[in-house]
Amino acid sequence: MADNHIDSMLLALRPGVFLARHAGLREMLPDAFRTWKFIVSPEPDPGSFPVYDDAELVLTSPYIDINVLSLDEERVLVNAACTGLIKTLENEGFTVIPVQHRHRRLFGGGFHCFTLCTRRTGGAEDYR
Repeated sequence: MADNHIDSMLLALRPGVFLARHAGLREMLPDAFRTWKFIVSPEPDPGSFPVYDDAELVLTSPYIDINVLSLDEERVLVNAACTGLIKTLENEGFTVIPVQHRHRRLFGGGFHCFTLCTRRTGGAEDYR
């Protein structure tokens, strides 16, 4: 599926809902997840992605902005530069919190990557 940053390919937004880079990812998932709703991200907004002169500095693709952070089942942190993604998620009923994140390409990560150590309340649940 990906050699790194799987959360730039497929990311659970809440139980039963994935944000996906493309619909074909469904076929790569275990049967239990194939019934989940897939919100397919629009192509990255033209001009919203930083350009660097040195290609060796580039650690991610423009799809790093799929790497959003769900605060709960309704609220999602999204890069403010990604107007297409913001509109898509709002149309699906999510409350989007736009946050400026200019150097995600240089630092090689999005909001989900930066917050993997976030502690949440509640116990483990089975979403199958």
